[in-house]
Amino acid sequence: MCKRLPIAFLFFCTVISSAWADSQYDGWWFDATQPGSGVSIEIQGDTMFSAAYSYYDGSPVWFTGISKYNAAKDSYIGKIQVWMNGAMSMLPDNPMAIDAGNGTIRFISTDQAEMTYQLSLPEQINSTTVPLTRFMNTAAPGTSDSRLLGWWWDPSYNGMGFFLEAQGGTLFGAWYHYYPDEQMQAAFGTWLSFSGPFENGANSFSANLMLWQGGTSWDKPEYQAPIPTDTGMPVTLDIKADGKIDMHVGGGLNMDFKLERFRFN
Repeated sequence: MCKRLPIAFLFFCTVISSAWADSQYDGWWFDATQPGSGVSIEIQGDTMFSAAYSYYDGSPVWFTGISKYNAAKDSYIGKIQVWMNGAMSMLPDNPMAIDAGNGTIRFISTDQAEMTYQLSLPEQINSTTVPLTRFMNTAAPGTSDSRLLGWWWDPSYNGMGFFLEAQGGTLFGAWYHYYPDEQMQAAFGTWLSFSGPFENGANSFSANLMLWQGGTSWDKPEYQAPIPTDTGMPVTLDIKADGKIDMHVGGGLNMDFKLERFRFN
């Protein structure tokens, strides 16, 4: 089972708050020396819900974790979990989280952070530290559209999530979901990205889903850049006045999602 798991870390952190926090750290982060991997972060109250995505044996994967702010260490600290048994269809699913290690994220400034993690799944990985910088400040500097920033989900698809950030005339998003392994008779975590032009205040967006493969995880001594492939599957977002989003994925999938902000409390 573990042999087939790719590696992208999602550090999911929960918050005990009824209102949306407006943290200066929310958004996409990455190691500028290893593009193609990264971390998506949203903070509510004293808890952070984030996702770091990378590779294992060249394939994409994601992990989750629930972390709380530790004032003594000035860091967000928590467990890392890997998810499986989810579905990309309306078929019944039973997503399940398995403890995979521990992670820490410490913010040095509004655009610099440090991530440290240790894993026991899919294989033993000793303590690894990764320097992080704000991705959108590099890829699309400019004003952020705060309506979209953060985690989204469709309650009909438990265990599946989306992260969006729009800034500087560009929207970048990721879809964290599952792919089936017929031999194992299970479904393991994978992810796709989408990006394209998007003006602040716009109510619609469209782009094709991109598949990323062939990269290395942060613990590897020699970095190998992943190769993005255009899947030809269009994704469209229709942003509603009530703050929700209708999402459609075309191509062979032909799926519809009713997205709302994910309250992780």
